[in-house]
Amino acid sequence: MKIRKKLFADFEYEEVLDTKTRELIRVGCAVAVGCPT
Repeated sequence: MKIRKKLFADFEYEEVLDTKTRELIRVGCAVAVGCPT
């Protein structure tokens, strides 16, 4: 749960970056959670 929370926090933080970076973070989050995009 801690890691998941950090991932989501990072995702929100990285949201300010470019779309490519956002997509990378999104894929990372999806893989971490275990759900396809």
